[in-house]
Amino acid sequence: DGRSRQTSRCARSTGDNSAYHFGRPCGGPGLEHAGLGLLASSIPRVSAGESQNLPLIVQKYGGSSVADAGKILNVASRIGASKDAGKDVVAVVSAMGDTTDELIELAQSITPQPEPRELDLLLSTGELVSCTLLTMALRTLGYQAISLSGVQAGIRTDTTHGKARIHRVETERVRQELELGRLIVVAGFQGATEDLDVTTLGRGGSDTT
Repeated sequence: DGRSRQTSRCARSTGDNSAYHFGRPCGGPGLEHAGLGLLASSIPRVSAGESQNLPLIVQKYGGSSVADAGKILNVASRIGASKDAGKDVVAVVSAMGDTTDELIELAQSITPQPEPRELDLLLSTGELVSCTLLTMALRTLGYQAISLSGVQAGIRTDTTHGKARIHRVETERVRQELELGRLIVVAGFQGATEDLDVTTLGRGGSDTT
């Protein structure tokens, strides 16, 4: 139903949305397992002329939460509320609704066995759509925000298309954007090889992101 509850250790919403304080494990496959523990420290940034250490949280929104324009605007309001409460936010989004399944069906209407590299590149576009639309919504509400693909967010994987594993996360770009005071929206489910071929992380890949 889109409502969330927060505890002193972590914020985790109901349904397919979730949020975590960086560096504070909240059970299950933690952020450090996914490689994102590299960002766990508080990052100093300048705001209104003075350096601050703002709490940094990660929120994840599944496909049903960003299934249409109205829901995307609602998610933007929730992210904005976290920013207003004095937190930095990195939001990870899945593709809208059933987009991934629809893209798979579309590919199979062209060929019964899509080439894995091309299929990964195709499927990654679903998250890019929701990622950019959510960023537009945040800007419409007056927040400074930027969208990042998995590649731009520095997620580097092995070469196993369709179920790639994260090797490392290059954090420089995310850190730079946080230092500028921006909200960051990352396309889930995807990364890239050392050769910058786009890969997907398999079902539930946005949770890994």
